[in-house]
Amino acid sequence: MSEPEPNSASGPGWHALAIVGAVLFGLAGLIAFDVTRMAPAAAVGVAPTVAMKLVAGLLVVLGVAHVVAAWRARAAHQGRPEGELAEILSNRGALA
Repeated sequence: MSEPEPNSASGPGWHALAIVGAVLFGLAGLIAFDVTRMAPAAAVGVAPTVAMKLVAGLLVVLGVAHVVAAWRARAAHQGRPEGELAEILSNRGALA
């Protein structure tokens, strides 16, 4: 059995990460749309919409994490150094 090359990337490809990120954003949007259609709470306290808003927010955070991971995997696949990607993400490259 052959061993993987030391320079080969491990884990899912950047296409898969980007697709999962897009699906997570779509689910968050669907939940956020559904929350707007729910009736407000009749009593004072935590309404049922709070949990759905929390889930939608967490899905957005996971979506952002997947998109950033896809961007990094794509940069590694194209042979760009990690420092160059960090400059692009922090917008320091545009100011130099």
